[in-house]
Amino acid sequence: MNPEKLEKLKFLQNNRPFLGREYLTWLWFAMESSNHIIDVPGYEPFHLYVNDKLVLSSPGGSVREHSLKGGTPAYASEAKTALRSGKLVSEVNFVMKQDNKRWTWSQKADDLFLRNLRLPPVESEDPENYLQNRLENTDAVLSVCDHLFDRFLQLRLGKGFSKEMVELTHWAQA
Repeated sequence: MNPEKLEKLKFLQNNRPFLGREYLTWLWFAMESSNHIIDVPGYEPFHLYVNDKLVLSSPGGSVREHSLKGGTPAYASEAKTALRSGKLVSEVNFVMKQDNKRWTWSQKADDLFLRNLRLPPVESEDPENYLQNRLENTDAVLSVCDHLFDRFLQLRLGKGFSKEMVELTHWAQA
């Protein structure tokens, strides 16, 4: 890795909450820009949406935040208003769908851990088959999250980030 990218990566590692807010905000933009379709190598496409909670907060450490709950908060006018005022996503609930399968989880910008993860139900009386399906469903959600974060880091560390930010700004203004 070249020294410039290494320095950027060190800065981002030391400023994880800021990076987390940028990532979750970018992810909301990326989902809507791709009609909520997420392609991950080795899997059929997934549909990813902001579920029933979206919290936006000031990146400067201010306690001011907008917390939107219930329904489809990503489409509430207050969400885009908060973005336009400089707030970034600090917490979000997701729902991911593929065929008749549904995963839900939440993430906070501070650490990006997957919280309250719910996997699709598995209907099998065979314990081995049940466990195999649970592991496959867990692998799917982790693969999606890893893939998306890797995409974000490639953009964030690359030269195309400023162009992506211009597109994100236009999206937030719409």
